[in-house]
Amino acid sequence: MISVGFIALMLAARPFSVEAPEQEAGSLQGTLDAQVDSYTLSQPDLARALIAVSSQFKIPMGIEWIEPKSPEPVNLTWEHTTVRAIVESVVRAQRGYELDVGDAMIHVFYSGARADTSNYLNIEIPEFNLEDTYVGLARLRLEQIVRARVTPPPSPGTPVSVGGSVALDPHDKRRDFHLEDANVREVLDRLTLAGDYKVWVATFPRGPALTPTGFRPTLSLWVPRAGANRLPGWDLFDWGHSPPPPPSVARK
Repeated sequence: MISVGFIALMLAARPFSVEAPEQEAGSLQGTLDAQVDSYTLSQPDLARALIAVSSQFKIPMGIEWIEPKSPEPVNLTWEHTTVRAIVESVVRAQRGYELDVGDAMIHVFYSGARADTSNYLNIEIPEFNLEDTYVGLARLRLEQIVRARVTPPPSPGTPVSVGGSVALDPHDKRRDFHLEDANVREVLDRLTLAGDYKVWVATFPRGPALTPTGFRPTLSLWVPRAGANRLPGWDLFDWGHSPPPPPSVARK
């Protein structure tokens, strides 16, 4: 027997986003080539440093990182440089990470992420359509699709409860688009560019342990003291909010 739970439109743990401007074609390259007279960055780890840079310079960004046992603080200062050079040097300062600059988004990811079969972002989705749909609801749909692929099927006769929640803020927009043969990362990118949350972060714990179906578990920057979750998940940020600081004691 399957009972379908009510999808509550409720506040999430993070605050409401602020309305962000639409990303125009070619505007990312102009942003990256902009001159910066002086900029100082001081953050406790790579993910928070990248979120700060994204917020400061209004760069849509996707981040896939493995939380280290002992995070390396990012303390850098630049004089007479470009936004592109700032991003490049932040990534270059962290061993084992790569930078990919696309037409509308920047991606920072651990080496091998794109070929990692245990990374749920590589799951292929044959078709993903939006027809006058709120972006927040579309993100929930994406999450449900991914969880159905990652979570092992229940035993025959086991009761299943299906439900979920999604945060919709006053600035959420209705969008239309059609994607075929895209992976989770590509769908998430499209939703990020369409909505007000301009940064997504997938945080994976350090270590070889995988879920029963062979995927990396995930962590959350919004709840830094929480343990690893076997279900896939990602954090969303707008350009007006930052994640809380990491716990003083590193996760084991």
